[in-house]
Amino acid sequence: MDLPRPRIRRSLHTLEDEWRAVPDGTVTELDTLIRAFWGIQNLPPDNENSFFRIAGYHGEPFQGKGVKEGKWWGGYCNHHNVLFPTWHRAYLLRLEDALRSIPGCQDVTLPFLDECLFLTARFSALLGPPDEVSILPGLPIPKPPVFPDGPYIPRILTMPTVLLKGENIEIPNPLYSYRLQKPLDYQIDGADQRYSKPVGYETVRYPLSGLVGNPEDKKKTVKHNEIYSAKSTSTLNQNVGAWLEGRGVVLDDGNPGTERPSDTTSVYSRFLNCLKAPNYTVFSNRKSETAWNNQPSRVMAMSLESPHDAIHLAVGGFYQAGVYNADPILGANGDMGANEMAGFDPIFYFHHCFIDYVFWQWQKRHGLTEKGSLQIDYDIGTGEAKGAGTKVVPGEAGYPLGDDEPEGTKLTMDTPLYPYKTPQGAYYTSHDVTNIADLGYEYGIGSLDVPLERKPEIRPWVPLIGESGAVDRSIALKMLVTGINRADYPGSFVIRTFSMLPSGKEVEVGREPILSRWHVGNCANCRDKLEAESVVAIDHAMLGHLEGGNQDREIEFRVKIQKFDEIFETQYPSRRRLDLPFAPPGGPPEPIIKSIFKLSGAS
Repeated sequence: MDLPRPRIRRSLHTLEDEWRAVPDGTVTELDTLIRAFWGIQNLPPDNENSFFRIAGYHGEPFQGKGVKEGKWWGGYCNHHNVLFPTWHRAYLLRLEDALRSIPGCQDVTLPFLDECLFLTARFSALLGPPDEVSILPGLPIPKPPVFPDGPYIPRILTMPTVLLKGENIEIPNPLYSYRLQKPLDYQIDGADQRYSKPVGYETVRYPLSGLVGNPEDKKKTVKHNEIYSAKSTSTLNQNVGAWLEGRGVVLDDGNPGTERPSDTTSVYSRFLNCLKAPNYTVFSNRKSETAWNNQPSRVMAMSLESPHDAIHLAVGGFYQAGVYNADPILGANGDMGANEMAGFDPIFYFHHCFIDYVFWQWQKRHGLTEKGSLQIDYDIGTGEAKGAGTKVVPGEAGYPLGDDEPEGTKLTMDTPLYPYKTPQGAYYTSHDVTNIADLGYEYGIGSLDVPLERKPEIRPWVPLIGESGAVDRSIALKMLVTGINRADYPGSFVIRTFSMLPSGKEVEVGREPILSRWHVGNCANCRDKLEAESVVAIDHAMLGHLEGGNQDREIEFRVKIQKFDEIFETQYPSRRRLDLPFAPPGGPPEPIIKSIFKLSGAS
């Protein structure tokens, strides 16, 4: 029997272009998507297909023991472990099923927000000689020119109202925001009611704030939003573009022959570099990535979760300056930047559709698309970090709420992806969702497609240093920033590492976005992973700029912890203890910066 043709998940930019090009009254694929989202957002909140119900799988409303007991997360989402890509793949499938339950929308398919579209050479008529972006091992990927005019966020996601074709009535745009149909009210110690939102609360994005849980936050939010509402759309696009492009200081000494440092901090480079991750475990999550990078004998690797987190923070409420060291817009706190509320912003699903697209591109590059082909490596890391991201902790998100699982139990490709069920009634597993063809969909053209003109080189495992061809020699120094405890910084934050040029000019050399909760002390999954770390790669070009021609120059570094409303930093040259609010007496310890290894031949 012939199988039905797979649905095609296309770029949202493409759907919008078609939507704008057709005559008035013509119903397009985007119109059907709007109708479907409008439909599920207006279902009773307790309906199994309602937007409220499905959005809540990612965080709030907390359920089971997680409502009151601190050891429980109270939700289902998997982060910082090997189920991150597969759980979210099943999540998108569940949303699509709900969208197709709306009359007239039985064929609707979720599009992806192509976040690298305006940065990718294959879409540019101005393609010139390749300019290497990545310093990680694998095939060179060219850095193309930028499209300066196109918004990174399609206009359909930033229009407050839209025409519902068929009825020809103007409606609140269901792709722009969502208004809560039920209150979210949680009295969790230490969280200042920042998990709480009233009925009718409307989701917001950068540069606006959505903190309304306590009187003080609500007062600040009203004042903040009055200042930034008028230009919120343009500011959002500028911010996301700055994060993706990694705009910063160009270290120009007036000599056109001076080597420029590689791009290792932009989100664009993170997407490219994660495609070179050596195996599924490292690719899948930040904890396994960090365990891998902490080993002196390993080359650098990047996980999919790193650029994923960065876009959450860029859309939600952190400012990546158009030039390094510009003042951020403090106080911005959109819902995408809060792990508990992110699923209520409709843009979440288009972002995660792109994350799933990147996951599929990684699978194709490594020949791991068939059921059973994805495997977990439990031996990554050393000491207590060995197997990071591959094991269960009590109450970890992704397990039946209220049931204890033995600590240390290994996550596997057969671990159930709660709460998602197959048409046969069994819970999906990672094996079930490995091949997207088995799920009935495929991806249309995207910015990170495997080039058709060449066969990709597959490196399923990266050899140890010392073996032939194992190391990309452009890396001169790999550094670890550690000693940062997430419990000391309520909410999401960014670890930013800086150094000083001989001229006295400060430059940013590393950046790590940390998507977190308001109070990690009430999350067993988080408490087990309280230490936040940033691995910084310094290549030969950057090292040369920092040395300024003097190989004996002592190079100093400092760290800035950027929260939604404050920036804390160590000092030059001494690193004093940080005196922070919400911290234990005396403040948290200062971040520790240490060299993991320096390659032979590096000055």
